[in-house]
Parts: sequence; structure tokens; C-alpha cells
Amino acid sequence: MAKRDLSKLTEDLKAAREAGHKAAAATDDGGTCNFDSPMLYGIRLTKKAEEAIQAAGCHVFKGRGGLVISLGVGGQANKRTRAAEAAEALLKERGYETSIWYQMD
Repeated sequence: MAKRDLSKLTEDLKAAREAGHKAAAATDDGGTCNFDSPMLYGIRLTKKAEEAIQAAGCHVFKGRGGLVISLGVGGQANKRTRAAEAAEALLKERGYETSIWYQMD
């Protein structure tokens, strides 16, 4: 994989976070409490990558071979799932290798 432009990562995560916020706002928050979040692959968690992710208003941790991106959209159940799915879809459209971290609380 070619080296990823970290300034573009910030821009793309801001857009993904916004898509997540919109999806969460339109969703009832019933269901199982969870930590659902989009995941990114092919990006190493360096200090610069972490700074780029934080500049987008997100948090990050390593998980199962990829980076788990916490969007900070609020909610605890269906809202988190819908936000993760919307963000992941946008990131995939923009060329990232992605999946979703599904984890019940």
C-alpha cells in the first residue's frame, strides 16, 4: 500500500465523523450498549497518524490488525452502530481498507 497522506486522513475522518453524527441523529438509541467503531487498515499508529486522527476530533486504539477509530458521536446502542456503519461506508468510498469493530458492552 502506498504511503497515506495524513493531512488527507484528517480531512476524510472529519467527513466520516460528520456522516456518523448525521446517521446517529436520525436513529433511535435502543438496543444493546456497544463500542461499535469504524476500523482502518494499512495505516501504522505513529505519533503523526495519531495527531492526524485527533485533529479530526476522533480517538484511536489498535485492535485486531487495524486502527479502531472512536467517532465520539454520543449514544450507547443503535446510534453508535449506525454512526460506525455510515463512517465506514464513507471511508471505503474514499479508498480506505475498512471494516467495523463490533463489540457489545
